[in-house]
Parts: sequence; C-alpha cells; structure tokens
Amino acid sequence: MVPFESLAAAREAINGWVHAYNHQRPHQALNMATPISLFRPHTAAVGRDDEHPE
Repeated sequence: MVPFESLAAAREAINGWVHAYNHQRPHQALNMATPISLFRPHTAAVGRDDEHPE
C-alpha cells in the first residue's frame, strides 16, 4: 500500500469514501437504503431558555 502524498490528499480520499458510504452504498441493516435517505436531523432545541426556568 502506498502512503498518501500529503495530509490533504489523505483527507480528500477519506472524505470521498465517507460520502460514498453514506450517499451511494446501500446498507443491509437499513433494508438496503442509504443512510442519507433515512437521516433526519435532530430538531430538539438545545440550550433554549424556556427548557430550564430559573
């Protein structure tokens, strides 16, 4: 295995792999869906003043 030419080249390759893994590759545990097709951002408000009244 040949090492990467630079840290930037390694980051680019890893970012490409992660993108393909989450956007293109079907996952058996997700009933052959891609993670991005099922991802829903967490919508709970974090740090809202009315959550913990003083």
